[in-house]
Amino acid sequence: MKNVFKRIAVPVIFCLMLIVFVSSCGGPEDINQPTATPEVTLELTPDVTPDADPGGDNQSATVLSEETATALLLHYADVMKDGYGEGHKYLHLGSMEDFREYMIGFPDKIIELIIEETLKVNDYLYEFLVLIEWNIDAAGSYIREYYYVGMVDDIPFVMMNMWGIPEDILEGFDHDKYDLYYSDHVDDTRSREHNGKQVVEHGEW
Repeated sequence: MKNVFKRIAVPVIFCLMLIVFVSSCGGPEDINQPTATPEVTLELTPDVTPDADPGGDNQSATVLSEETATALLLHYADVMKDGYGEGHKYLHLGSMEDFREYMIGFPDKIIELIIEETLKVNDYLYEFLVLIEWNIDAAGSYIREYYYVGMVDDIPFVMMNMWGIPEDILEGFDHDKYDLYYSDHVDDTRSREHNGKQVVEHGEW
């Protein structure tokens, strides 16, 4: 009789323990839930005006402050220390959007990003001249190039080049300066050394 009791009691107790364990851990994740994008703790400027619409498909009405643009770019550079796996989520690629899936697998990582100059292009776009040290390609040197932060539907994004900037917020953008810098032109008036490391102009890279 005792053996019969053991054969019944042991499985029952095991099942009860299993139910309690599963309940405490919660059920399986819902694979249909949207993947959360990385949160950036940034305060957008409250300067929102009803008429501040750059036109076109971009319906941004929130004016971008220099503080927000700078904070986002520096945060992006910090995330990029681990590469494009997470870093790509902060980028607006525009006409190069099809390139995103390849970018995610790139081994490129930012070691350091230094802002040399900041220019307000318009209420929705800032231009940054930066020095970037990458883990590959001219490693041990800084590469000087332009980065941008702009508003897209009231959300600030980092843009690596002009192709990522929506046409709606290009007012005031200096195309000639951009085209000249990304040609073979080298600006010899700028410093060629920073923190003991060589600075490579983009035209030489």
